[in-house]
Amino acid sequence: MVSRIAINFFKKAIGTDSILKTRTIQKLPETLIYSRQSHYKAFSTKNGNLLGEMIAYPITLEHTSLYYPNTKNKFKCLYIDELIANVKKHGIGKALIDVAKKESYKKGCDGRINLVASCIDESNISPQTFYYKMGFTTTNKKHLQEIIRLKDSPKPQMFSDPSTQTPMFFELNFK
Repeated sequence: MVSRIAINFFKKAIGTDSILKTRTIQKLPETLIYSRQSHYKAFSTKNGNLLGEMIAYPITLEHTSLYYPNTKNKFKCLYIDELIANVKKHGIGKALIDVAKKESYKKGCDGRINLVASCIDESNISPQTFYYKMGFTTTNKKHLQEIIRLKDSPKPQMFSDPSTQTPMFFELNFK
């Protein structure tokens, strides 16, 4: 059963004054993700805390060497503008990436997702490494070598230059 605190938090976050009456839900998942337009938010159903959020929307790109280099025509893709996990190492980022994969198909992007990975927090983990583990890659060979080196490191590390911005795309067979 969801606590009154969590219900009030969801109402405030979603911007509603009342919750529609539905049949009683005996058990909710530990994390609930909702979306409003291009904003996706993950909440804990135990205490209503915001666990993470993502801003992602469809865009149309011309052929570019940064994303899907073998593409000859314009294509539509889901662009992740921002992804923040407030709780690290609990699967929140992965859950949001999974939502992006589904949304990519729903929004006519055929599984194509791209982003620019850069570090905006004080963590010691390279976001490029996280995205690589989620199936993203980059055409920048120097960045890719560093991502692979960091991925295989026994201890989480940051890029040699933490301000590095790496264009990345979800790797799939696409032409």
